[in-house]
Amino acid sequence: MEALLPKRRILELYANVIEMGHGIYGVEAASQHYFGVSARDLTRDQSAVLAAVLPNPKGWDPTNPGRMLRWRQQRILRRERNAHFPKKLLR
Repeated sequence: MEALLPKRRILELYANVIEMGHGIYGVEAASQHYFGVSARDLTRDQSAVLAAVLPNPKGWDPTNPGRMLRWRQQRILRRERNAHFPKKLLR
């Protein structure tokens, strides 16, 4: 795929079709279902918890995260901070 599409486009396509829960496909649908907001309006914590459910989207509930899901969420947030992304990308 990388020969045909830039990585950013591949990620965008993936984010639009990935299963994020029972019958929930795509990050936008997950944002609406779990948090009642557009993906664009998610907080950093909400974004990180959605990313954290990906290995087990049918088993973990982003609105009621257990110990393991919270640990994964915090790990994602730590890595984000350590990556030194431009401030305008972080809310």
